[in-house]
Amino acid sequence: MTTIIDRSIIRRNALEVRDGLSPEAREIGSFSISEHILNQPKVERSNYVFMYLSFRSEVDTWMLAQELLDKGIRLCIPMISGPGEMEARRITDLRSDVELGPMGISSPLASTERVDPRLIDLVLAPGLLFDHKGIRIGYGGGYYDRFLKNVRDQIEIWGLCYDEQVTNKSIEKNPWERAVTALVTPSGFIRISA
Repeated sequence: MTTIIDRSIIRRNALEVRDGLSPEAREIGSFSISEHILNQPKVERSNYVFMYLSFRSEVDTWMLAQELLDKGIRLCIPMISGPGEMEARRITDLRSDVELGPMGISSPLASTERVDPRLIDLVLAPGLLFDHKGIRIGYGGGYYDRFLKNVRDQIEIWGLCYDEQVTNKSIEKNPWERAVTALVTPSGFIRISA
């Protein structure tokens, strides 16, 4: 099993790689990722789409979120509800339903509607590094690991990342982790086979 020390080194290295991408490369990559997502029929067939609102050098999801809202897709974003815990909150407007929350992450207002995670059909998840089996390394807080325990087994979980964040090496999966079902990179939509 990969130790905590190994994972913290992996996180640091992956973050350095992502932060090292030029703003232009991140902008072009984020646009391509958004296009790949919007071209997937699953998006419009989803009851609810749960996604993060990007910060720092993450794949920029703000334009994608606006596109989904413009298409009338029911959109949820995470609200930190306690240490290592988050819940899904529905937003209908990026300007009036969102504020700067803990850790500098954009968060839904407390007045937004809480959504049962079992109603979500598609999760768009961030990550620092992904492998070819869909194993994800995040920031280490366990927020997504805990949240994904509450969604249905049949849910689609797509990892959003730049090509440089996909490794050919295998990442050891911890028992509490759930693999993504697809990766969406600037190069395309990659279905993960079980």
